[in-house]
Amino acid sequence: MIIKSKGRKKPEDVRQLLLYITKDSALLRCANGEPFIMRHNLRGNSIDEWEREFLKNEATRLHAKRNANIIYHEIVSFHSLDRDKISEEMLRSVASEYIRLRNLNALGLITAHGDKNHIHLHFAVSGIEYRTGKTLRVTRMEYNNMKIDLQRFQEQRFPELRFSVVEFRRPLQNASELPDPDKTKFSSEKSNIVRAFREAIADQSDLKHVETALAGHGFKIYRRNGEPQGISGKRKYRFKTLGFSRFVLDRLSRNGNSSPDRRRC
Repeated sequence: MIIKSKGRKKPEDVRQLLLYITKDSALLRCANGEPFIMRHNLRGNSIDEWEREFLKNEATRLHAKRNANIIYHEIVSFHSLDRDKISEEMLRSVASEYIRLRNLNALGLITAHGDKNHIHLHFAVSGIEYRTGKTLRVTRMEYNNMKIDLQRFQEQRFPELRFSVVEFRRPLQNASELPDPDKTKFSSEKSNIVRAFREAIADQSDLKHVETALAGHGFKIYRRNGEPQGISGKRKYRFKTLGFSRFVLDRLSRNGNSSPDRRRC
C-alpha cells in the first residue's frame, strides 16, 4: 500500500476536502448499495455538520499557531492487481487500524474511492485532538514508523494482498509499483529479469509456478539456507538490487495459506 499525508491550513480547506473525499462519482459502493463512509468521533451526517464539527474542534487548540494544519488529507492506496481481492471488511479493518495508529482522539471522516484502477482510502483527520486541544502533528520518523506498523497489520491480517506490500524501511522504489524495465537504466539482463519476474508474479499464484515461469526465460531463484535471496541468470541479482521487496516472495510462499475471498464492495 502507498500511504500519504498532506496538511491543510485554511478554514475553507475543511469544506473543500470533505467535498472532495465524498464526491459521489468516486465513492466505492458496498454490497448494499450504500457508499463506503466511516466516521470517527463525528456525530453529523452531512458535509455542513462535519465542517462545523471540525472547525468547532479547531477552536479549542491549546497553542494557536499562524501556520498550523487545521486538517490533514491522508490516503492509503492499494495496488491495482489486488483490486479483486479487496472486500468491505478489509477496508473497514485497515481504516480502523490506521486511525488507531494515527490517534484515537482525532476527528476522522474516511471514505473509499474506486473510480481509478486501484482502490484507495481517503482520511480527513483533524489537526488537533477532540476536546483536548493537543496537536496531532507527527514527525516524519513517527509517521514512517506508523506506515511500517500498518504494513505489518496488512501482512498479518490480509496476506492475500501480496501486491500491495511496500518496503517502507528504505528509500527505494516501492514494491507495489513494480519497476518498469523500459524506464530504468538496468543492464539488459537485469531488465529482462525484472520483466520476467513481474509477468510471473502477475500470472502465477505461488512461488513454485513463478519459478517454472522464470525457468522458461532461462532464469532461476537462488537460495541461501533454503530462503529465496534473488534471481540468477549469467550472474546473481538480489531482490533488493532488482528493486523488489522480499515481502512479495513471502506472499507467494504463503499463498497456500491465504484467507478465502471475502464479500466485496
